[in-house]
Amino acid sequence: MDKASFSWEQRAASLRTGAVYSIDSSWGAAGDHELRALTKEYVNALQGWMHPLHQACQVGDYSEAARWCHKIRGSAGMYGFGELTTAAGAIEDSIRSGDYGRVPPLVRNFEAVVDQIVLVSSMIPTS
Repeated sequence: MDKASFSWEQRAASLRTGAVYSIDSSWGAAGDHELRALTKEYVNALQGWMHPLHQACQVGDYSEAARWCHKIRGSAGMYGFGELTTAAGAIEDSIRSGDYGRVPPLVRNFEAVVDQIVLVSSMIPTS
């Protein structure tokens, strides 16, 4: 089965059994303690980035929102979070093209992706 066809539930199940699911090849081998710790740190930072992104969207500061999305879009790929890269990129691209009406549903999709990443990350063993 192709990695892209795995559901989040299958990813979470693989994490519960101790086999760190490689979201893409950048995750490396299962059991890499340093990579797991870095991934958890990134997810914690990601949760903190949600507030300024929301605030920027609420006040209509789309250049600031695009800046946060650009940051997340670039960094998420380094941790193998392709779904997050895509979600942040969709927001950034909509803002840059001036299609602000698409931003709210894209932000909701982005939030759902972040929620799933947080859930799966909470199951990554750190030892």
